[in-house]
Amino acid sequence: MVVCKGFVEDLDESFKENRNDDIWLVDFYAPWCGHCKKLEPIWNEVGLEMKSIGSPVKVGKMDATSYSN
Repeated sequence: MVVCKGFVEDLDESFKENRNDDIWLVDFYAPWCGHCKKLEPIWNEVGLEMKSIGSPVKVGKMDATSYSN
């Protein structure tokens, strides 16, 4: 897993095995999707807000066109 802008982790195929018992909010997006593109800045704000309030919830995103299983 690689950390990207803000506090949203860019997830890959190892997420399923490495998530343990953590609580996650995950955006499964398609890079070509207009709605997904509009959501990105809001999703980054969600990640920042969760971090700033000390929430145990982690925020991530995964390209659904690359990892379909």
